[in-house]
Amino acid sequence: MPDEPEAHGLLAMMLLHDSRREARSRDGDLVLLADQDRSLWDMEQIADGRRVLDRAHTLGGRGPYVVQAAIASLHAGVELTGPAENANTAMPSLVSGL
Repeated sequence: MPDEPEAHGLLAMMLLHDSRREARSRDGDLVLLADQDRSLWDMEQIADGRRVLDRAHTLGGRGPYVVQAAIASLHAGVELTGPAENANTAMPSLVSGL
């Protein structure tokens, strides 16, 4: 499946979501994106997810997994010192690129 963009999209989505796993809960409670400790994010895994997502885009991927991976990439792209709301400002450019 090396030329299937949705397979790459699925892998990218899984990598990007998993990269924030350690920061998603604290003492059994859900931690919202804006409140997550970004030092717990796996930056190498985020980079891997983005490389896989780039491959999906190169293959012409526009399906649901590619779109969901792109959204996860935006969430993972929030600057380590910036507010999570910055991810929302990139959404129009994501949608126009599809």
